[in-house]
Amino acid sequence: MDTKSAITIKSYGDGLRIVIDPEAPFEVVLKAVERKFSESRDLFGDNSLVLSIVGKTLTDLQEHELVKTIEEHSGLDIICVIGEDEATGKHFTHIVGEFERKLNPQEKCRFYHGSVINKSSIDFEENVVILGNVGIGSRVSSKGSILVLGSLLGEAYAGGATNESAFVAALEMSPDVLEIGGVAYRAPDKTRFGLRPKNVPKMAYVSNGMIITEELTLTSIQRLYEL
Repeated sequence: MDTKSAITIKSYGDGLRIVIDPEAPFEVVLKAVERKFSESRDLFGDNSLVLSIVGKTLTDLQEHELVKTIEEHSGLDIICVIGEDEATGKHFTHIVGEFERKLNPQEKCRFYHGSVINKSSIDFEENVVILGNVGIGSRVSSKGSILVLGSLLGEAYAGGATNESAFVAALEMSPDVLEIGGVAYRAPDKTRFGLRPKNVPKMAYVSNGMIITEELTLTSIQRLYEL
């Protein structure tokens, strides 16, 4: 198969959408990605983007190889892969902007580039936006709020020991352990979180001494900051 017809690249907001021919062998897809992103390196520049993949279902390993190929042959940093729904990418980009606007000017916000995996642990004094995933067995802790532009599968501790006004949000939220301001929620059955499909953003916050989860929207984050 000709690499020219294997993929089509479209842009939207702060994201890219790759449409893959479902009949194209993965090796051909990788060659097409390498060629097109090498040719367009100057056009894309050095940016961080959300990536949407449409048309062909990839394994986790294939998805990793595709992202690695894009980053190696362009100046791009792929912060997360959202599957087929490009509207979700637009939506979550808006959420990040709203999150930053709602922060008190005295509150600091850190951006962590990359995934927290391999049972690693990171701690922050300030609010943090994770530009990647938090893998199973890994841990992220902040005395402020935590926003994960990817999958939250490990442990998340927000608000330190007493700050119940903090919250945790993620593109996919299915944590092993979740704690906000000293209020713990442990879900032996992850389906109890009701956090599927995986590309629907969710948030968790404390209300009346309990952790509540709901879909993350501009309205929900605005209401949270009014509490």
